[in-house]
Amino acid sequence: MSDLRSQPPPLTDSVWFWAYLFLTGALIALALAAPKYGQRQAQLERQFLARQEGGQAVMGATGPVPPSTADNLIIPLRPLMILCGLALAIAWVRLWRSWHADVRPANE
Repeated sequence: MSDLRSQPPPLTDSVWFWAYLFLTGALIALALAAPKYGQRQAQLERQFLARQEGGQAVMGATGPVPPSTADNLIIPLRPLMILCGLALAIAWVRLWRSWHADVRPANE
């Protein structure tokens, strides 16, 4: 009976394990979707800028606006990827610390 109590809980019982797992999946999904997103977002931003320029021409304001490209977006995925990466690093550190605290013998 004492052997059961001295064993650490399964890794899957940790919230940090699931956070690490889902954040890893999110980063992989973002990395796979980024090229398609860049193309589509550039197209949407070009349409937006064309509408803005049309409205400015009616109001009398002038000034060229550079068109959006897949590398030069108004709304890029990079901040979301950085945020997921930071959260992933935090989840990994917390998981590692909690796992090693559970595995460490009681007399230490």
